[in-house]
Amino acid sequence: MSHRRRIASAIPCVAAAVAVVALGAPQAGAGTPQTTVVETERYFILADHVNNVVAFVNTTRDVACRPEVAAAEAALFAWIQGGEVGDPPEFPATEGAVPIEFSVHELRRGNLVASASTRVPVELWTFEEGKSPQAGNLFGPCFDTDGLVDGTSDPIEPGSMLASGTGTWTYLDNDWSGSGPRSNPFGDRIVASLSGDGGDYSYTVQLKNLVVRGEYARGWDSFRLRAL
Repeated sequence: MSHRRRIASAIPCVAAAVAVVALGAPQAGAGTPQTTVVETERYFILADHVNNVVAFVNTTRDVACRPEVAAAEAALFAWIQGGEVGDPPEFPATEGAVPIEFSVHELRRGNLVASASTRVPVELWTFEEGKSPQAGNLFGPCFDTDGLVDGTSDPIEPGSMLASGTGTWTYLDNDWSGSGPRSNPFGDRIVASLSGDGGDYSYTVQLKNLVVRGEYARGWDSFRLRAL
């Protein structure tokens, strides 16, 4: 498993199983001074523990929680509640709204540096009644916003869209191939302009990660939501 796949466990996601996909290593290798890698399935679903919202980046709730995904999330909940007998349910694949194009440069043999900057859709949703990152009772982005008591059909106050718009998603990876013994700081930044019933907002997310000697070491995050 490359360090780029380990990012899913470091990001404060609502559900790591559906938060980041298609993060495999590119097909660029030694002797390739520069290349372009396009990933069509890259998106984030983040539990913003500062502003108590769910951030859908390069996807929407309608897409991320379409019926077959919501059913898979419910099946996963039932599987966990039932003692994790057998294999966990599989989640259907989801493509991001916009393909992410990475520019990959070779600084020295085996050391690939990657960057990307793409305009993507962003949505912020509130949690349903009683759910929050602070309470530590989150399970999945569909499950935690659909307005149903967990695992039942009993209605409660559902989550709602706070704001939506577009933002610039930038990415930098100092060792894309994970070839080092070198340390590798890498991460993402999202800067978005959003609008909702409550007005206009600026929204900034910073996700930083560190890999040391090929192993994931730690991650940091920051979230800022400001009314304009």
